[in-house]
Amino acid sequence: MYRIVCQTIKQTKSLHREHNNLTEKTFTTFQEAKDVASKMNKENADTHIWSVEQVWSISK
Repeated sequence: MYRIVCQTIKQTKSLHREHNNLTEKTFTTFQEAKDVASKMNKENADTHIWSVEQVWSISK
């Protein structure tokens, strides 16, 4: 799983995605997350830097 985070001077925030009327914080593929991050960087590159983080989940 991957998530997109935004680094600004004041805060770090995660980008949520809409899927089946639910808001999710994670993307299932790296390419999907990378495409969204690239789009967000093009829209507001002067004030925000969007990047992709891999999210690990450990289950028993």
